[in-house]
Amino acid sequence: GIRVALADALFALGELQEANSIYSQASNADLSHQRARAGVWATQLLLSRAQGATATAPRATGADLSVDRASEGFDLLVVRGFDAFLADDFDGARDHWTLAVEADPLRASVALSALSFLAQFTGNDEAAMGFVEDSLERDPDNAYALYRRGRLLGLRDDYEGARASLLAALDQEIDFEDALVALGEMAFNLGRFDDAERYLERALSIDPDREEVHSLRGLNLLRLERIADARDSFDAALKLDSTEPAARAGRAWCAYLNGNITEARIQLANLDEARRNLPDDDSWRTWTRDQIERIKDHVEKVEWRDTFNRTRLINGWLTREGVGPIVSMEDGAVKIEGSFNTDGSTQVFREYLSSDFVSFSANVWLSPTNVRAGLFIARERQRRQSRDVIGEASVSRHKDGSLQVRFIRQGQPVVETDMQQPLPVGEWVRLSIEREGSSSDTTVTISLDGVPLVEGVEVPSVGGTNSPLLIGLFVEGQTGREVLVKMDDAAVIYRGNR
Repeated sequence: GIRVALADALFALGELQEANSIYSQASNADLSHQRARAGVWATQLLLSRAQGATATAPRATGADLSVDRASEGFDLLVVRGFDAFLADDFDGARDHWTLAVEADPLRASVALSALSFLAQFTGNDEAAMGFVEDSLERDPDNAYALYRRGRLLGLRDDYEGARASLLAALDQEIDFEDALVALGEMAFNLGRFDDAERYLERALSIDPDREEVHSLRGLNLLRLERIADARDSFDAALKLDSTEPAARAGRAWCAYLNGNITEARIQLANLDEARRNLPDDDSWRTWTRDQIERIKDHVEKVEWRDTFNRTRLINGWLTREGVGPIVSMEDGAVKIEGSFNTDGSTQVFREYLSSDFVSFSANVWLSPTNVRAGLFIARERQRRQSRDVIGEASVSRHKDGSLQVRFIRQGQPVVETDMQQPLPVGEWVRLSIEREGSSSDTTVTISLDGVPLVEGVEVPSVGGTNSPLLIGLFVEGQTGREVLVKMDDAAVIYRGNR
């Protein structure tokens, strides 16, 4: 018994070789001592894995273990269950742990926690929760059961319940690193990056040899804009495992954020190359190629701004007038003002290649008026005496005062959507129209003061071609109607080097 107590202490300290030796001495002194035999078996299993054995640990055998199965009690049944699990004998693991529950009801919480783990591992989350609740009913202070419940509640998006259960596990074992990692991961996913940093830093202070935790901390530090610290975390992960994909990807992003775009693309390409033996649709390979294209796309984007701080309309702006209202400059803004002498529209606009255009935004000021007025992007077909609009996306104040978005798609009816809210008059608001995709998969997002009104609306007729795209300010009204609209601080993002 003294030897077993000493071996238990060594086991708890992670001194597996020493613990195995003492358990063996105890077992040799008394072949019927259950915990001594279980200790020999457990340390053998862990040592075989720590020393780089195959995933299936060798089944423990020997004279000190070869006794009648009928004499096995709780300790041996629990270890036999783990032995079976490591050999991918899941039915055997279940049977041994179930017998352990029956063998010692007072310690059944341990075996029930193991059954919960097995149920989740084999894809049965409901049964896993049932086992863990049964475990906590028998022992409310079982730290591992509290941890397991926290992880399962997190999968159900019950983050408050998950957090409470994980903190309860830490109350029982202050250095429960898996609980700390789980809390850090949950905080990261919820966007609570400061909280995540505290948990992950503490977990790594307990066990600094977990590369996946270093990688997660690096990603979290990127969100905290601590790029140098993030790079150090990724380096620590790669020192432990040079193939760790999240760390390699994180290092690439550190290079990109520090302005070394070429290095970032090289590192991403190297990550893809390092996984070339995996299928082409491997998630990391797919992600890596997407990021290379994303960086390429971002580098090609240019922002052009016009604050209209002048007295003439220059910088490539064009106008269409002739229906009454005219375009002019006033107090550092471009304006359209006047009375309609015929039905129609007045526009002030610039032209871009459809394939180059990304977004257009501007501050807009409208007087109370009963005409349509706002921002637009459009593709047109020029005819001898007229123009046909083949694609358009616009956001405007409708003549009845409501905020409206309108889409014109080639060969389809015009779609006008009342956003069920007013567009303010007599004050500046910022409107924006953003295009994504190319050719047939072009989508449009329209926003007011940075808040999307509609997102990802398919409008293939405004994108992906080398034909001109018009972007600008417009007013549209009927004879006799008056209008005053201003535009300031226009910004266009496009691809290219114009």
